[in-house]
Amino acid sequence: RPTLGVFQAALELTSQCELHPDLVSQTFGYLFFFSNASLLNSLMERGQGRPFYQWSRAVQIRTNLDLVLDWLQGAGLGDIATEFFRKLSMAVNLLCVPRTSLLKASWSSLRMDHPTLTPAQLHHLLSHYQLGPGLQPPAAWDPPPAEREA
Repeated sequence: RPTLGVFQAALELTSQCELHPDLVSQTFGYLFFFSNASLLNSLMERGQGRPFYQWSRAVQIRTNLDLVLDWLQGAGLGDIATEFFRKLSMAVNLLCVPRTSLLKASWSSLRMDHPTLTPAQLHHLLSHYQLGPGLQPPAAWDPPPAEREA
């Protein structure tokens, strides 16, 4: 709700000020860039050790993100929003993969399925994913030596 409130207020201001459509796109591009960075950083920094890195919580996050993106689509900002929220969306999509499917995945397949995530981001999400009590991330999730340094 707070995120939508900011976008709604910005949309109303751009309308009241009768900004040119190019300036509206540029303004929202900045808003979406910083929103994506802030939300992704929050997920990466505060998500570890909390229930964010588990399937059920990820589905809730995905649902909320979809609600925001749907609202933005209805406001005529869907294309630019999709572009700027791509990395956050990809991170949440990874966390939404059912645990049984995720456990069968290899590093290379996860890299191919989530190309907008850097090796460091992917490794971070996988190494903090909550598989359950006493379960450790499988060796198949280990990045190869060339990407491990990243």
